[in-house]
Amino acid sequence: MEIQRARRRRVFDTGFIDPRKVNVAMLDQYPQETEDNLVHLLKAQHYKTFILLPYNTEFHWVLLLFDLEACTVNVYDSMDKKESTFDKVFELIDRAWYRFRHLVRGKWRERLRRKFKFP
Repeated sequence: MEIQRARRRRVFDTGFIDPRKVNVAMLDQYPQETEDNLVHLLKAQHYKTFILLPYNTEFHWVLLLFDLEACTVNVYDSMDKKESTFDKVFELIDRAWYRFRHLVRGKWRERLRRKFKFP
């Protein structure tokens, strides 16, 4: 629905990742397939400015906003959980980012920066 809303508002520089493809359950059961999905989704949307990933942790939803121009991931967490809560997903993101950088030419940083705790 968010994709359709963005298109109606003529916002074309924002991409979306299906939360059914990247979540805690998929990461636990199918780590390699989840990484492959993330690489594929990043590669398919590499020309976008932002990519939104609603991430379902074990207890609530968090928004991971990939800012491809700044090579950062902003973590919007309403519960302000510790950064270590997201270690597992960031291990996945780091591995996927490494593969993505080698598949898509561009001015990518070696590692994605992470930003937490927004006012």
